[in-house]
Amino acid sequence: MSDDSRRLSPGERWRPSADALNAYQEAADYVRQLKTGGGPMPDPGWDREVVLATVKNTSPRPCDRFDILGIDTPIFLPGDDPTVFISRTGVLGVNPRIADHTTRFVVLLEPADQGDLARACLVGVVPVRIHMIHEWHEFAHIETDDPTRLVSDCVGYPILWKDSKENENPYGVRWALIKIGGQAPALGVWKNTGSAPVGPHEHFRASGVGSDANHPTVVTGERPGLQFGPDYAVNGSLIVPADQWGVYQRSDQIFVAHGGSVEPGDHLGPVPGSGAVVKGYPPTCQVLGQVDTGVALAVAYRPLQRFKLYEPLYECKTATARIMGRSGFGYSVLPDYDLHTVGDTLQTVAQSPLAVRDSQTGKLYIPAGMCLVARYAHGPGDFWEAMDFSECQCQAASSFSSGSSSQPASSSASASGSSSASQSGLSSDSGSQSASASQSGPPSDSGSSSEASFGSGSSSSSSRSSSSSESQSQSGSDGSLGSGGTSSGSGSQPSDSQSASSQASGSSTASGSGSGSDSGFTGPLDLVDAVWCEGNKIKYSTKTLNFQNGRLMSVN
Repeated sequence: MSDDSRRLSPGERWRPSADALNAYQEAADYVRQLKTGGGPMPDPGWDREVVLATVKNTSPRPCDRFDILGIDTPIFLPGDDPTVFISRTGVLGVNPRIADHTTRFVVLLEPADQGDLARACLVGVVPVRIHMIHEWHEFAHIETDDPTRLVSDCVGYPILWKDSKENENPYGVRWALIKIGGQAPALGVWKNTGSAPVGPHEHFRASGVGSDANHPTVVTGERPGLQFGPDYAVNGSLIVPADQWGVYQRSDQIFVAHGGSVEPGDHLGPVPGSGAVVKGYPPTCQVLGQVDTGVALAVAYRPLQRFKLYEPLYECKTATARIMGRSGFGYSVLPDYDLHTVGDTLQTVAQSPLAVRDSQTGKLYIPAGMCLVARYAHGPGDFWEAMDFSECQCQAASSFSSGSSSQPASSSASASGSSSASQSGLSSDSGSQSASASQSGPPSDSGSSSEASFGSGSSSSSSRSSSSSESQSQSGSDGSLGSGGTSSGSGSQPSDSQSASSQASGSSTASGSGSGSDSGFTGPLDLVDAVWCEGNKIKYSTKTLNFQNGRLMSVN
């Protein structure tokens, strides 16, 4: 048998064969492929390292090698021919869409015109073109209606290597090695059902699941509004316009867009109408560190929240309350937020020493103006469960800078002896007690020491009877001392037997011994900084304020 692939000698007669002609045609196809930018066919060694799939290009354009196609349906359906469906498992490739193809796409290993079949990488390490939004991004995912590249993000499939920024093309695209295939656990898909866009790494309020019949498990959400709840998530690296799809960070560690300067340990929360998080608002995350301008690495934070009652809360009933945020080292009402509903589903009212009995109905209730700690109750609407009550007025630390801060005789903290008010954001009640300046560690619930009205899960040990009337220290219409000024206002509550007011027998000062000093208070002061829930336990953290002659010198 003659060798059709050998070279002929000058003058030798050529006898063409089918094998020779087919070989020439394959060579011509190879050269044509190189001219169209497809590059060489994948070698057998590469084929053994990746999972291949046969893809038919049904997108509206020809595709080059290393383009991305979303997986639609099998080429051959079992209803057409079960035997062919089992033996030939090719798929139809379409333009990628975030709504459908974040984990269901292939990378072509050869070019494919419209309607052509091509081999593609389904699972494995493969070169792709990528648009790097931030150099610190370590993952990548598809972009809707762009089959030419992937886009970098903090969730998706891992970027094993990327080319230097100097080698980007004019469109900001460079080469990278990506490991694709399988699930990407930290990558979630959501749809913006609001009217405003959500920017890169911004918060959005999760509003539901399955509003789209074709995507029953996809989260829907919108830019944070006037109702605060725990159901927030963080967008990925792409802007998501209204009524469009995007990816979000389904992880405990999140990269968040923030406003202002932040430090590790800061608690950040969204401002109504904005997706960026700032200090001073109900927190959704705690900062671990800064990674870029305006972007911080944080851990998702689901604390209890502080509220102030705007109407009496009766046992086993509901009442309206407004959420409170940080104001300096204390708390103040946030008027930006709508009123929320707080319910006594845990029967906390009956267990609280602050409860007052209604003379007409005999029911116990917590008077309006009191502070409380509540947790979110998952269910229809924005509903919070009351967990602990406090008669504190959430005064800021600056109220201690005047040295001896005596309170009026009709005080919101009732005591049978001298009572010191050296806490910010706490109420301290006991029979003859003092808040020692050297106190550290968690509050104790013994009768002779300062007791936090939240954070430790215990209530104030007030010596008030259920029929007493109270006077509360207020600042402004919300009844909180956010900036340290002290003004008094009083309000009487219903009484079933008598109207006896609890009065302090001595002046209440910020001194550890309960006595004032002309030079002002000097020493450390422990304050509760944050309260949160882990399982069924309420936990808190503290900060120490160091005073000298009534002036705040430092915070540890």
